[in-house]
Amino acid sequence: MNYLKQPLDLSGALNGQIQRCSYEESIAQHLMMLVISRHDEVEGREDYGSIIWDLEFNQFLKNEDWEDKVRQSLEATIIKYEPRLKDVHVRVELTEVEEDVRDKFPNARKCVRLLRLADRKKV
Repeated sequence: MNYLKQPLDLSGALNGQIQRCSYEESIAQHLMMLVISRHDEVEGREDYGSIIWDLEFNQFLKNEDWEDKVRQSLEATIIKYEPRLKDVHVRVELTEVEEDVRDKFPNARKCVRLLRLADRKKV
């Protein structure tokens, strides 16, 4: 079975050229949407998305607490909104990343790694 590739190219779709992707790519695309969407962003599905954006600038949480809250949020939303996966277990790692920018001043930011989320159900 073929799935629609995201983002959807509407001009191509109007010309009958709809890009498709595999089962695995479709799951990966949907997981990315769940991760980058914030709660209350999708009307009628207030719990769709993750809590990452609500915690992004929270200076009062320890890294371990932040990781745990994000893990719980992602597990709950993936279990609810991605039925093609089973045995969902999310591992979140938050690290500081420092990168050099053009003007040679360091730019510190946080990096979130999500590791092996789940097993897929057979189609």
